[in-house]
Amino acid sequence: MSKRKSFLIILAIICLVMVSTLSVIKAALLHSNGEINSLSGKTTNNPDFTIKEKTETKADNKTKLQRVNEDLLALLKENNINLEGCSSTVVEDLDYILVQVKKEDIETVKKLAADFEAKTGVCVSVKKQLAELPDGHENSGSFNQTKLVIADGMLMQSFYQNCVGIVYPDWFGGSLIYRDAYVLFIAKDKGGITVKELDTFFGDTASDVFYFITKYSYNELIDTANKVAGTLLSEGYALCEYYVNTEYEGAFVFIGVNEMSLSENEDIKNTELQNIQNRAAEIAEEMGRGDIPFLIEAVEQTELQMD
Repeated sequence: MSKRKSFLIILAIICLVMVSTLSVIKAALLHSNGEINSLSGKTTNNPDFTIKEKTETKADNKTKLQRVNEDLLALLKENNINLEGCSSTVVEDLDYILVQVKKEDIETVKKLAADFEAKTGVCVSVKKQLAELPDGHENSGSFNQTKLVIADGMLMQSFYQNCVGIVYPDWFGGSLIYRDAYVLFIAKDKGGITVKELDTFFGDTASDVFYFITKYSYNELIDTANKVAGTLLSEGYALCEYYVNTEYEGAFVFIGVNEMSLSENEDIKNTELQNIQNRAAEIAEEMGRGDIPFLIEAVEQTELQMD
């Protein structure tokens, strides 16, 4: 056999081996992809799958809470609780049901709620009706205020760390006494805290403590205030004070500007303050927190105060 024929035969054998090897690899890959794609019906090529799954889980949880809420209302009706003086609300972000009843019904409803919670596994928090509280933002000055001040003191004490002082947990979004109730803001990413734990912590005062969702933690608000004010100071603005202020409608950053640094002309002064307001919003936007509100006002010259 000539060398040329031998070479062609060897080349043909090599080509056949390569084709066969590629076919095996392709088949293995197809089989592997089929197993991955069939796993729990999931599609690995869909980048939105995780988001879709979370959305569906959240929707399922909301449906479950609403169904359980209907059962709870039926239970209250069976036990002669006046539903006209009662409201029951699903708070899906904090995964619990808020029940507001008249003061005289609180203890009865608490007992019913405890049994109901044990059967369903859904947390039920029983509070007094906010509608019964006095109108307006001012505190009523009632004896109940003392209990609420003590409750706030207990909470702050629980945040205290030796040699450091008060360290706010990530779930804490601020607090205040509003009308005749204690309002506690909970950051959306609540860091593991549950309403059941909070109600247990506040004990007998729990029916006077209301929980509201907020986007930012108190730490984030303070961080924003410090960075915005620090930047404004470095840019030459004469600030006297800045701090985080928490109100029932939500938290905002207050910045006081030295009145002596502003124009005496009222229109020009207002323009100067608006320019500082705009600059503060720009700095917060750069931090990814452009939706935190700022209140900029002229104040008499004092030593710089900060939160």
